Amino acid sequence: MSTRQDWAALRFGHYLGWSIEANWTHPIVFGIYSIIRPVFASLILVFIYKIVVRGDLQAGMFEFLYVGNAFFIYVTAVLSATGFIVYDDREHYQMLKYIYLAPIRIYWYFLGRSAAHITISTLGVVVTLAIGVVFFDLDLNLAVIDWPLLLFAVVSGLIAVLAIGLLLIGIALVTAMHSLSSTEAVAGVFYLASGCIYPIDILPGWLQAFSKVLPFTYWMEMIRRAVLGQRLSPALAWLSNIELVAIMAASTIGLMVISHYGFKLCDYGARYYGKVDQRTDH
Repeated sequence: MSTRQDWAALRFGHYLGWSIEANWTHPIVFGIYSIIRPVFASLILVFIYKIVVRGDLQAGMFEFLYVGNAFFIYVTAVLSATGFIVYDDREHYQMLKYIYLAPIRIYWYFLGRSAAHITISTLGVVVTLAIGVVFFDLDLNLAVIDWPLLLFAVVSGLIAVLAIGLLLIGIALVTAMHSLSSTEAVAGVFYLASGCIYPIDILPGWLQAFSKVLPFTYWMEMIRRAVLGQRLSPALAWLSNIELVAIMAASTIGLMVISHYGFKLCDYGARYYGKVDQRTDH
């Protein structure tokens, strides 16, 4: 297959993913819906935090929680959707076998389907941060933000989450529809152990060790340093920005390799054992 065909499969998958997600209502209504979900999830955390600290949204930790939760919308959106991608194409619309017959590499099609959820969730991330600044005095100074570090963090983090999402799609190809819940479980593990809403220092020793293996732990730290310019996690404070970049780059490349070959293995199994058109929703 040529690069041009791969690019076409990527664009088609992205367009189809967007269309499937948004075709149930008017685009304006869908835009509002896409904003309300992550915003209200963040508001729940804000009010919990406000109660715990008795109304004092103290500097530092509130920004730590809010910024981490805002950017983690990407991880939740992509990973939670991966199981539905296979289920929709294979069992709901029953079109996956026809897509397999098309002259495209299925990997790039699924990459486009997954990337559509990044496009959808970006609006939620931006609006969540804006609401934090306007209504909760979130201290975001555009002049202080380390834009090159933030750009690298966002791009590498999105590549990493897409790599994990594609691996989960591969697993969903050779499993029953129970993958719908397993993908959300993976997102939940990252939410718990990656320091999304609290420093990993408060975790038990064994869980903190597990956290330091996860790429999103360093992603969260890099995002916060770029946006807030602070090091609020003692367990990671000793790492320089260059070291964080190196760790995230190595982790992302490693995930890409594992995802590529893991997906190929699952794809081969799905073809060989005739699971491309199986029905497991009964």
